Amino acid sequence: MSGWEGISIPDFRFNDSAAATSVKIKQITTKPRYLSILMGNPAFGKTILEEPEIEINLRDTRPENVPEGKTTSTKKTTAPLLPVNEINLLVNNGNLKVKADDGRAVELSQLNSHLNLRSPGRETSFELDTNVIDDTGKSRVYAAGRFKPDRSEGWRLKAADGDLNLEVNDMALGSLTPFFAMTGVDIWAEGKISTNIKSRVK
Repeated sequence: MSGWEGISIPDFRFNDSAAATSVKIKQITTKPRYLSILMGNPAFGKTILEEPEIEINLRDTRPENVPEGKTTSTKKTTAPLLPVNEINLLVNNGNLKVKADDGRAVELSQLNSHLNLRSPGRETSFELDTNVIDDTGKSRVYAAGRFKPDRSEGWRLKAADGDLNLEVNDMALGSLTPFFAMTGVDIWAEGKISTNIKSRVK
């Protein structure tokens, strides 16, 4: 750690006590703005994750007295709050594997991405290129876009503008099920999809 060169963390590893999440990263380098962290509004410069490997084992966390398909949540939807105000994040040759509680698994391999996150009122951009692998085979997903939310609205689509490009080649819809499960959404889909979308949000 230094004021000029930032922070470097080689061979980063994390395992939670429930053996549900495992993280290994060959090297993390970042150049934080230290004053922004002290003020509670973290901002990071160029941050690189080299060969991150993440494995998540999902558990069925529904209470026993709640029937399947039902929920006890009554929370109102609010605009998301991000723990980081600004970051220029690059992921090189990453790997993310998610295992559902029913044994199904999906893997994002050779994941390369770039996220240039800026505060509302300024333009945020991203690019992602990865292979999606499950028991039905392998497909490629590429996505890129930019998004400029209105400063007064925060992270909402209202009064925002941007664009999104999405290219999917022969992806099995069932491979998305474990990712939906991570957000608490119970969706089952079958079949394959290929698409090339260029959209504009205004």
